Amino acid sequence: MKTYLIQLICWGSLLTVLSACPSKDPEVMGAIIETAIPNGLVPGSALTLKGRDFGTVQSVAFANTTVAVGSFIRTAVDEVTLKVPIGTQAGNVQVVGEKGPGQPKTMALLTGYSGITADNVSTNVTTVTQSSFSDECSPNFMLYCYKGACVGYLRDNRTTSIAQCVNQKFYTTETIGGSQYEVYKPYQASHQQVILKYQKQSTGSGYTGLVLMQTPDGNIYAGSVLKDGNLAGYSLNDGSALKLCKPNPFVAPNSKSNLCAGGNSCSTCQ
Repeated sequence: MKTYLIQLICWGSLLTVLSACPSKDPEVMGAIIETAIPNGLVPGSALTLKGRDFGTVQSVAFANTTVAVGSFIRTAVDEVTLKVPIGTQAGNVQVVGEKGPGQPKTMALLTGYSGITADNVSTNVTTVTQSSFSDECSPNFMLYCYKGACVGYLRDNRTTSIAQCVNQKFYTTETIGGSQYEVYKPYQASHQQVILKYQKQSTGSGYTGLVLMQTPDGNIYAGSVLKDGNLAGYSLNDGSALKLCKPNPFVAPNSKSNLCAGGNSCSTCQ
């Protein structure tokens, strides 16, 4: 009986000690990246990260650099879109929030020779115009194919010796993530209303190559000017791809009355 009482006292003392110990909270994981669009890193182009437990995002950390939230292209619940900095290396990517760095996702550089890849994007574009025509004050323009139809954009009328020719701009500007964008709408109302937004270089008059494309249904695609002059991007909504290519053959129009006239064809544009 005495032995039994001693055992009860010992067990009671042990329970008292254990109950006095502070309980350990479950490990806080932070943000978890479930989907990356595209599924690889393309320095100079856009990246969309989707997942869960993002909370209040402060930055995205790559293997050798970090992008703060003030430079993001877009933020939504458990989703961010940003430009991958030039020189970013392959490795872990983490969404950093109020809980600290989230669960790392290992990402490689996306390479290849077609579409948006590290080998194929332009990261220093001097001009977005494709040509100009000699009358009506020599406007600069660009032509792209969308769903088999040609869409034309005017940039401006160059200043010339003709008095009535002033530097009239056919674009607006917009600030996104601290960067300036030139925003173009199709010159002809009859064209498919695809809006183009080209990111400007922070210094000088050129462009970074990053481009946003908004289709008539309101879908926004983030991508790049490719080295062949075409545009490619991925939908911020569902990750689907969009490519706007130059007409083939490419023929400069002779007036603003119809930018897509003169033999430009979208039937062979892929």
